[in-house]
Amino acid sequence: LNEENSRATRNCAICALGNIAAHEENKSRLVYYNNYELVNKLIFLVSSGQNKNIRKDIVGVLANLSNADISPLLCNHPEFLNILVSQATDDTNKEAQRSALKVLRRLSSFVDGNAIGHKNLLKALLKTLKGGEN
Repeated sequence: LNEENSRATRNCAICALGNIAAHEENKSRLVYYNNYELVNKLIFLVSSGQNKNIRKDIVGVLANLSNADISPLLCNHPEFLNILVSQATDDTNKEAQRSALKVLRRLSSFVDGNAIGHKNLLKALLKTLKGGEN
């Protein structure tokens, strides 16, 4: 595939994943698929400097995966929150920044003080408040 077709194909696949992830019964299957392979790949794509629209769509997929069962697991993923913080504070595209902030906000509605990812989420939110600085 040439670069343009490859990008269009990737974008269609990401949008399809977003639709699949929107259904409650699919969330855990997608997250657990092949030992978190999908989540890891999405995180890699967000962090690898993809096209701004693709980054925004990937963050949308990650938002769709969020629920009370899955969000603590996502927040316990070492690179996941760092990527969201980076996108929320450093991305040059304002819409991508807003998308990342929406995911952080959505995660916070599902992760309570007893959840495994609570401490990581708090650190990420504080880092976001500081503009991405440690």
